[in-house]
Amino acid sequence: MPLSDSPSLLFHYTDAGGLKGIVEDTVFWGTDIRYLNDSREFKYGMKGLVNALEVADQQSSSALSSDARVACADYFEALRTGQDIRPDATVPKYVMVNSVKTALKTLDGLGLQFGEHLMGSYVVSLTRHADSLSQWQGYGNNGNGFAIGFDQDMLHKVTYRKWDHHRNEWTDSPTSQPIKVEYGRKARAKLVDDVIEALVDGSGEYVEQFALYTVRAVGLALRAAALVKHPGFKNEAEWRLIASDLLQERDIKFQPSGTFSLLPYVEMSFPKDAIRTIVVGPGRHTKLRISAVNQFLAVNGYSDVDVVPSSVPFRG
Repeated sequence: MPLSDSPSLLFHYTDAGGLKGIVEDTVFWGTDIRYLNDSREFKYGMKGLVNALEVADQQSSSALSSDARVACADYFEALRTGQDIRPDATVPKYVMVNSVKTALKTLDGLGLQFGEHLMGSYVVSLTRHADSLSQWQGYGNNGNGFAIGFDQDMLHKVTYRKWDHHRNEWTDSPTSQPIKVEYGRKARAKLVDDVIEALVDGSGEYVEQFALYTVRAVGLALRAAALVKHPGFKNEAEWRLIASDLLQERDIKFQPSGTFSLLPYVEMSFPKDAIRTIVVGPGRHTKLRISAVNQFLAVNGYSDVDVVPSSVPFRG
């Protein structure tokens, strides 16, 4: 088959150990976004969100009438002292935008208050590129790894485990569908505008459930921050699966990491028939590696997966 990018496939580059675990267990390891190789990519999205919320906060505040300002002050005081109060109808937009802005600026504080293990957003990175030199060098063991091609529609069925307090047991919960990452300031501005619009539109629904609204809103904002990156990464053509239910207890596991000592992750399970092709990297011993992968797939019950060599002229 010709080796080219496909509109129906998304690829995950990995080394031999990653291939073995993914194929045998039908799981991804979704990494806490705060522990990715370059955490600046997450801060890029967060900075734009916080700055835009600052502006929206100032605009909504300046538009308040004197009576609404008094109502807002009363409401914030009630929240601070734990009183049960229903805000005036003019209050929600300012209250919600201000509160989400404050929460995003104090995520470390939320972690201390609720528990760090409840604050993470977990991501799996994929790409549209089937055979990319930069991907082989950065994520495919310098050409000696593999690119696993997944049916994009089947990735809508990915799940991870979280604790169901009503049933008192672990249950499977869906991740996001695969979402395309956007790049640069214009993309960030558009995403930020969408988030603010969603926050404001949803504020009235949660007037009497302020804490619940804030948690959900922060989760929405964190997911958005995970979907916009600096334009320097644009050639990666990245897509992501995300698990970001804030304050939900997830089945978090840990692996040793030279950079962080321990790396938090969650297992994300996918249907076995989601794997459609495996590209063998342009490293050494290509024929033997293709043979080994074909044997490995057969032993693990895969019968309809294409195994093809990279066409990149690179030997690692």
